[in-house]
Amino acid sequence: SSSNAAFQPSDIFLGRSISTVPVTDVNICNTLDGHVYVVWHSDDSGVIGQGYEIYFDYSTDFGATWQAINIMISDDLLDNFDPQISCTENGNIYVVWQTNAGTADTEIRFNHSSDYGVTWSTPQAIGDEGGNILVMDSIHPQISSTEDGHVYVTWPGADPLNSYVSLNYSTDYGNTWLPEVSRIWFGLSDDTPQICSTENGYVYVVWNEGGVSVMFNKSSDYGLMWGTDTLINEAMGFVGNISMSCTENGYVYVTWRSEEHTSEL
Repeated sequence: SSSNAAFQPSDIFLGRSISTVPVTDVNICNTLDGHVYVVWHSDDSGVIGQGYEIYFDYSTDFGATWQAINIMISDDLLDNFDPQISCTENGNIYVVWQTNAGTADTEIRFNHSSDYGVTWSTPQAIGDEGGNILVMDSIHPQISSTEDGHVYVTWPGADPLNSYVSLNYSTDYGNTWLPEVSRIWFGLSDDTPQICSTENGYVYVVWNEGGVSVMFNKSSDYGLMWGTDTLINEAMGFVGNISMSCTENGYVYVTWRSEEHTSEL
């Protein structure tokens, strides 16, 4: 509640599942004016394996109070997992997740609010792979957004022949997306790619190649064109748990776990 990081004496419960499946995949986003947003996955159908949904709750007073009823923002009757959230100071909230749309394969879905989480649009699929029927899985999406309405989503995908890092983006606050996703990289991706963006059009993506290489690429024109993949780690051995942050003035920070001889960071 202040710079001395004092926490409340008791926990605040935001959502509960009525089934035996626990609430999982919880993520949070906040703004400077006191809005706090939380998204998670739970099974409120009462039937294990069915009705996994994405739920949302929000606070307008720095987390002191929350809404009495959680908001379901995913498609009913579909199995939805792994939600990620991004938000802006002007009241836009973006959530992306993976869904099993009644098939053995998974795809990427997206929803957004433009009024601080009060109302939401209709969920939409944003992972069209250009009619490639060989695509098996699009999983573990990551999201980044800017105040001017640019929204970027990246995820690892796979078909029987390749693994790849895919990207889609919106320039109008999540209302419309590219009809076909871009593929930044082909190869063997062993970790969820991470993404970061700035107001001046820079987009950065980092990923794990083959379990041993931390790879980086960037765009300077809002995701339209991309540069050359860059290897940014030196040590040989297993790497994982990649995370990234960036600033408006060009600084990019990447951290990962390394196991060259022993576990290192």
